Amino acid sequence: MSKYNISKTSRFLGISSELLRHYERLGLIEPERSENGYRFFDYRQIDKLQGIRRFRNMGFSLAEIDRLIDTAEYDEVGTLLQQALERSRNEIRWLTELERANRMLTEEWTRLPDHLGRLEEVLSPEIVRVDTRYNSQMNEAIVSDELMAWLERTPVVFISPAFPREGILAGSEDIRFGYGVEIDARRQLQIPPVEGERHIPAQRCITTVVFSRGQEHISCRHLRGAAAYCEEHGLTISGDAWGMTIGNCRDHGETCRYHRVFVPVEPA
Repeated sequence: MSKYNISKTSRFLGISSELLRHYERLGLIEPERSENGYRFFDYRQIDKLQGIRRFRNMGFSLAEIDRLIDTAEYDEVGTLLQQALERSRNEIRWLTELERANRMLTEEWTRLPDHLGRLEEVLSPEIVRVDTRYNSQMNEAIVSDELMAWLERTPVVFISPAFPREGILAGSEDIRFGYGVEIDARRQLQIPPVEGERHIPAQRCITTVVFSRGQEHISCRHLRGAAAYCEEHGLTISGDAWGMTIGNCRDHGETCRYHRVFVPVEPA
């Protein structure tokens, strides 16, 4: 029977010699040892290693792989395979939503020079958002396992400024920051509810891109153009505005931060 040393076995399988030693230490494989201590693998060990690699790519833990290869009964194998299938489906959902979020941010960034300061009437997305900061004060009470689950899903869960209606009308320095997620994405990824969240339905809005520069902070006064637009077009601001952070870059030696904002409106 042909036998192969650890170096050749490593090349056959495309995995490192150290990983082979690790599998041996865990008891997943038992290579033969020569008198001088060298490891040798026959085709049965190589077949087993191929199985280990397959199961690793399916997302199984090493403990689960040990059972799948050597000890699991028929029903247990079926259960473990079903769990792997569900993990794959969840990963596909996540990657689908991640690709959509990345595409949206890329499109926003590409169109930024044309959209900066431009005012349009649109139907806003339907979202859920939560505040974590009001002006400079963080909301420490909101920290929870559920909020951490939101953070783990960024950028699908997006950074979201919010602007109180009264502050927009007064041109104040008020600003809220938190996180938002579109309803469909939340449903797909099963993002849990968090205390203090607010549902914002799809509604008629004025949308624009606003920015802050250097040490300046975004605030309600950056929406004076939207307030003026409403006066000129017979509209009234009907509620708090909210936004999603697009990104930032250096411009003439200063950092500029850009945000897409939706200001809800109705006929005056």
